[in-house]
Amino acid sequence: MSLAKKFLLLMISFFLIPSCLSYLKQSDQKTPLEVVEIFMSTYGTPNVSQLAYYTTPYFRNYKPKELWVIETWEVLSELGYRHLSGKILEKKVKGNTAIIVTSSNIETLAGKTLQREIYCLIKTEEGWKLDELLIEDETVEAEKYNL
Repeated sequence: MSLAKKFLLLMISFFLIPSCLSYLKQSDQKTPLEVVEIFMSTYGTPNVSQLAYYTTPYFRNYKPKELWVIETWEVLSELGYRHLSGKILEKKVKGNTAIIVTSSNIETLAGKTLQREIYCLIKTEEGWKLDELLIEDETVEAEKYNL
């Protein structure tokens, strides 16, 4: 293969492929409800890395996605965490913010429990992202999400 062809392939790899992937991600934007369903089906599983794309830096405590995935997987594995089921109780979308409330069954080494989960999402240039998750008695800062 000639040097010119190798250079052309290299340029395509660096510029065209990321551009195409970016387009595919934009065309595959999820609704707030779909993001919550991704959370419920991947959180605590080996597939938690699929969720990282749908989280804000705030949700990840400003950690890079890769580090957040590793640390989350380690903690949840130690706890024996499993999200068994979830039922949508309430959904409110207003502009670029959404709140979805679920009733979820989870299991840890301590046993099974039913908990109320409040998912707070914001719409970014990349689509809907999970910004905060509150469990049971925690209160949503409605002002923060303009709801």
